[in-house]
Amino acid sequence: MNPRLSRQPQLRRNSRVTLSVRRRGVALLFVLVVVATLSLAVYAFSRLSLSHLAALQAQREIIAQRSLAESAIATSLAQASGRRSDFSASSSNGLGFERASRLLRLDVGDGIVGQFAIVKSIPCPEVPLDFGTRNESAKLNLNSLANTKRSRDQIVAKLMRAPGVSNSIAEGIADKLGIAHSKHRTAGNESAPKSHGQPTRIRQLQDLLKVPGVTVELLFGEDVNRNGLLDENENDGARSFPFDNGDGRLDLGWSGEWTTSGAESNFRSDSKSKINLNQSDLVNLYDELVVEFGVDFARFIAAWKVAAPIFNDASPLTAEQVERESEIERMNTFDERMRLQLGGQGPSETTSGDSVLSPRSSKVRAGILLSNKGRKLNSHMDLVGCKVQIMIDGVDMVLVSPFSSDPASIQRWLPDWEEKTTFSEGPILEGRIDINQASLTTLQTIDGMTEAMASSILKIRKTCDVRSEEFSTVAWLLSRGVLTTAQLRQMGAEITTHGSVYSGIAIGQLEVGRTATAIHFAIDARFPPARVVKYVDLAPLQSHQRLPKITAD
Repeated sequence: MNPRLSRQPQLRRNSRVTLSVRRRGVALLFVLVVVATLSLAVYAFSRLSLSHLAALQAQREIIAQRSLAESAIATSLAQASGRRSDFSASSSNGLGFERASRLLRLDVGDGIVGQFAIVKSIPCPEVPLDFGTRNESAKLNLNSLANTKRSRDQIVAKLMRAPGVSNSIAEGIADKLGIAHSKHRTAGNESAPKSHGQPTRIRQLQDLLKVPGVTVELLFGEDVNRNGLLDENENDGARSFPFDNGDGRLDLGWSGEWTTSGAESNFRSDSKSKINLNQSDLVNLYDELVVEFGVDFARFIAAWKVAAPIFNDASPLTAEQVERESEIERMNTFDERMRLQLGGQGPSETTSGDSVLSPRSSKVRAGILLSNKGRKLNSHMDLVGCKVQIMIDGVDMVLVSPFSSDPASIQRWLPDWEEKTTFSEGPILEGRIDINQASLTTLQTIDGMTEAMASSILKIRKTCDVRSEEFSTVAWLLSRGVLTTAQLRQMGAEITTHGSVYSGIAIGQLEVGRTATAIHFAIDARFPPARVVKYVDLAPLQSHQRLPKITAD
């Protein structure tokens, strides 16, 4: 037998075995590939699920943080819409919070603690956190300057208080406001026009860039984008534009001292108009005051308006004031003589300060003839520490002021009078500066305020809690010995602890988070209802910009 033929069946069997092994190897490889593919798919799905879960958790944190920040704004708005004296005066930051920052527990599924705060600038390492809002009334309102009886020279001097303001720039701003030169605004010619046209209101500070000599750097300092916030490029020294000092504080230039919107509302918290103590209709003024405060206060104010007050501190009057007082006194004396010559009071007129009000047609109230608009009240302090000698029902009498001059007493009665009365027509009162927030430079623009007085105010503010009730009115300047009654009366028309336009940054964050949500907002409470007029979402704050952890009380 041929050996080759005998080996062929064996070879065929070996070939089949080899092919079977190869097939099993391919199948195993295929199974391995399938298993690997499925494993990769499961891994990818797991990664995707984890990513989605992380994204959902991050989104949930963002929503929670934003809710916290919005809660801070809502709290501010509620305070502004309520009793405005609480909103503006119970703290230097303009918020009626018992604390400037609060913890708020927000159930996001795991009982995680969240917190919110209102701050004046974004938190920066190694820089004390400045809680609260910025009160626009803490700055000099340029538009109020055109509505005063100050001379152009006095207005120019006020403007030159700001660093870097030259005489030519101040004169240019006075021109833009439509303020006439002093020769046209003398004491005997107050009716002369302030300018060749009407006084001009400046809508926004950047309008001053049209004044020769005014630059962006002077007007806005390091705040080149004019958002009022300390951005990273504004706190990195010379590494990028603008070239700043990198001290963690924003240099606002003149915009930190001046404003065009700072004012106080002439509406009460119930949205009714306040009583204008300088209205021309003295009969109507008396009637309104009797309803709100009673006969004694109404009678004294009416007497103060028509007769010369005598102050206990006997502060000397200027020649202009003496002339004005004499003119008003002559008018009142003439009216009184005419009334007596014509038979005294008519049948419809009241004869007693405690009797029922007489008809509106009468010009006599509480035995006082109210026939002209009377003297101007500059502030409530004009009513403190004085007496008035006046004819009442034909009898020469002296009325002592019912407004106590004791600082503690002033703290009690002044808030109610500030809530219900004002000194100007229209919806707002402009020109008063919030002494609880104003800078040293701005404080020195107040007539009669010396550098020593302004420095004392800043020193007290640093060492005391100006959010306390003591600092809710300007009376703390008396109780702390900064000013005398006469000095406070002199500055009364220019100082306040209130305001109705605020801006700040609302921050919301979770205790377990690594970022924080920030919203830049502004509230205008000059006209009811109070409203948010600015709402800007800022970039998420990083870990070094988060609020410090606040423990619950």
